[in-house]
Amino acid sequence: MIISALNNPNFKVGLPKVIADICDHLNTLDLEALENGRHDLSEQVYMNVMEFDTVEADSKQAELHHKYLDIQLLIRGEENVEVSATYPNLSLYDEYRDADDYQLTPQIEDKSTVTL
Repeated sequence: MIISALNNPNFKVGLPKVIADICDHLNTLDLEALENGRHDLSEQVYMNVMEFDTVEADSKQAELHHKYLDIQLLIRGEENVEVSATYPNLSLYDEYRDADDYQLTPQIEDKSTVTL
């Protein structure tokens, strides 16, 4: 997990080039003006702009991806995200949805909370 801000001059240090390039591209956009929905950033990278009302963590489920990488970019507001750096116990997750690349679990082992 990497936690930084796009306006941090060192945010790209250590990132793979494809991720650093996308972050550079994001810095050129008026993020607050983006409409909700899918935005293609390159041939292989897209982002979904979404707007949510905050809810209690215990009403949500954690997701796990097998093929894709999630980059969470908070445009405005504040959000707490629960994460774990340990390898997930897949027996705690429901069935894998290959078409949408995710599995859900109601609990995260050894979790930490990150405030964005």
